Amino acid sequence: MKKLFVISLAIMMLALNSMVYAEQNIEWNLTPSDWATEDVRRADELGILPDKISGYVNAMPRENFCDILYGLLCKITTGEIEKIDAPNVFMDIDKISVNYLAAIDVVNGVEKNVFAPDKLLTREQAATILDRTIKHLNIEKDSNEKSKFIDDDNISEWAKESVYRMLNMNIMIGDDKGCFNPQKYCTTEEMIVAIMRVYEML
Repeated sequence: MKKLFVISLAIMMLALNSMVYAEQNIEWNLTPSDWATEDVRRADELGILPDKISGYVNAMPRENFCDILYGLLCKITTGEIEKIDAPNVFMDIDKISVNYLAAIDVVNGVEKNVFAPDKLLTREQAATILDRTIKHLNIEKDSNEKSKFIDDDNISEWAKESVYRMLNMNIMIGDDKGCFNPQKYCTTEEMIVAIMRVYEML
């Protein structure tokens, strides 16, 4: 009986410690960096952020990026967040945000009928999606052509035009070393800032 009590007590202590750690981890994840705080606040006020954010400093899955981008497009085109009918073309997800963005050719699957919603978004992938979004919105803005990134050779050929267009329009920029880091995963706060820059161009 005593042994059972000790085991039960140990399990309860482990569970309590896990809950405390999880709570601390969530609080940390849900706090954006100082440089992103204002854009996150404005995006939240616009109502384009989903109810659940996995963490502003965490790498962003493709599905989450679509959720925020869809929220922006709904805000722009209808004045409020509302569902827009669009056919489902993917086998691994059936969600209005993804379906709609695919219907207007803003996002594609990783292969035929496969979207891979949980796959993390790279910076060059984000640049191409934002570029298509800007074209869809018929945004025209004069931009100053800037120097090539130091890691230009690492940018995929299919993404280069979009990457440099986003640079010249100041939507996505490089790091302090002059690198774009095309294969690096985007964080949620980085993409919120980029999406808000698109909004400011309207």
